[in-house]
Amino acid sequence: MPFRILSLCLALILLLIGVQSAFSQDATLTGSVKPIAAAIRVRAAPRESSETIGTLKAETNVTLLSRTGDSRWLEIQSDDVRGWVDATYIRVSDSIATLPVNPEYRVPLEMSAYIHGITGQLRLIYEQGQAMGNRADVFSKVGDSITAAPHTLHPVGEGMTNLGAYTYLQSVIDFYGRSLARDHNAFANTSLAATSGWTTTDVLDPAQAPTLCQWGESALDCEYRIVRPSISFIMFGTNDVEHMTSALYRTNMEQIISHTLARGIIPVLTTIPPRPGYENSVSAFNATLYDLSRAYSIPLIDYYATMVTLPDFGLDIDHTHPNMPPLGYEGCADFRTLNLPFGYVMRNLSLLQGLYEVWEAIGQPTA
Repeated sequence: MPFRILSLCLALILLLIGVQSAFSQDATLTGSVKPIAAAIRVRAAPRESSETIGTLKAETNVTLLSRTGDSRWLEIQSDDVRGWVDATYIRVSDSIATLPVNPEYRVPLEMSAYIHGITGQLRLIYEQGQAMGNRADVFSKVGDSITAAPHTLHPVGEGMTNLGAYTYLQSVIDFYGRSLARDHNAFANTSLAATSGWTTTDVLDPAQAPTLCQWGESALDCEYRIVRPSISFIMFGTNDVEHMTSALYRTNMEQIISHTLARGIIPVLTTIPPRPGYENSVSAFNATLYDLSRAYSIPLIDYYATMVTLPDFGLDIDHTHPNMPPLGYEGCADFRTLNLPFGYVMRNLSLLQGLYEVWEAIGQPTA
């Protein structure tokens, strides 16, 4: 199983849904072990390397007690054992978004361990960028329609956030929100490097760059030159799965990462959500992202791992874009329990959590 680090670490940044321990035990759900394996392992802690403390046979009934912040692991109780199991193997009676997040595992262990391991690398990139004139409290958004959509972070920039149980995120919103009073709104900025329908090839192609960019300059380099961010959230692949091999996707992503690092900007990768009909390609592309995050020691937000836990994979009726909560645009930054089963809500929550983790890793700069 791929090492789910931002599963950015964030899964870089690594990801993330939940309800804090403020929820009562009444919120627990029931479930059973899916018949896709003869038995599954119960572990002492929510990570692959943790000690196996028991096994559960297929169709065994369990009570669900809590979950990790990315919903990748579930704490269960059966007649014989209490511990952690991979959520992939559990059939549940309702959405696991109603389960409380275990406060000890708000950020996945894999993410915490990885971000701790690359803290020095992230600080070095950040300091290099500051010396080059990057802005400490500004980030860029790079990607396709899921990133370009106003539902992604714009409601945060417009003050529509309801943090619910995630009040710790207010500090990072305050810091990066300082730009709201100046010439740039990092949360609600319309990125020059995020456009509907784009692939990794498009963002690197000068012919696709906006007219205000310099001759021969790609949209990616144009965004970085004008915005001068310290962090860049990068998510491509939903369109790429239709047009290219995983080998070309990797080549393009490496170019994007290299361009980002060369400007002293911390790249935060994001896995792509499920896309029915392209399951094999989505899996291969996300595996590439896991590998690149390790190879370059950069964060990864595992958006895919969060989306697969949501009803209908958190997708709209087009089976491509994330879905919205009942209040639509105004509810996309409302992180109270009833909104958590929706794709754009989790897109914004995971980005804020990733931003917080990176901000902490570089020392919570104040200037």
